[in-house]
Amino acid sequence: MLRYIVIRLFFMIVTLFIIVSIIHFVGDMVMMAKWSMPHPFSEDVALAWEHYKIFLKNVISDWNFGTSDIFKIPAWGLVVSKMPITIVMNLAAYWFYVTFGLVIGILSAVYKDSIFDKIVVNVVLVISSIPIYIMIIGLILFFGYYLKILAPIYPQVGEGLLNQLTGLIIPVLALSFWPLANIIRLTRAEVIDEMNEDFVSMLRAKGLNRRQIIFRHILRHILTTIIPELTTTFVIVLSFSFFVEI
Repeated sequence: MLRYIVIRLFFMIVTLFIIVSIIHFVGDMVMMAKWSMPHPFSEDVALAWEHYKIFLKNVISDWNFGTSDIFKIPAWGLVVSKMPITIVMNLAAYWFYVTFGLVIGILSAVYKDSIFDKIVVNVVLVISSIPIYIMIIGLILFFGYYLKILAPIYPQVGEGLLNQLTGLIIPVLALSFWPLANIIRLTRAEVIDEMNEDFVSMLRAKGLNRRQIIFRHILRHILTTIIPELTTTFVIVLSFSFFVEI
């Protein structure tokens, strides 16, 4: 398990490095195309590459990610100042979509083809097709401004624990809908497959009830498939939180 976690963290760092590099390189070329006189594409690429090497050298030697053009402060300091909200938001969302995804997925598989299962399948289909930036705007407008039961924006630090918690509901829901649908779909499919295996019939013959079979045996089997998916999902949702926070 430790080896697996180390490997996943390593690839996560490599992925983030590649993403930052691509954003810096492409963003530099876009700015040159916008503000500079038109010149050959090869010159833009060469100049962007030189800028990227300077950026990479500053990061390695001084941990300097440059200065924000908008706020006029070091970019890394700006990221660090926003990090606590991002971490809290993503950890709360992670707990929500993992817990409810597993529970609803198992129930949907156990009561396959029932009304509950059909509702879950259709709801999953709908919410998994809505982009996160549309979802967050809809939640803000409906719950924040129309019903006025939730804070439409995240409260400032120091406004009280209750306000902080209620302010998390809309962003956590927006972050959770897509991964929740994904985990429900995956859990449901895995449980249904496992329940059709021969060892389940043997366990029933030994006198185990459905709850014992699911939580003692089936759940342990499906977690080997679901846990790697949870790691990937968390990284994807972490990147989505950028739109939610804005």
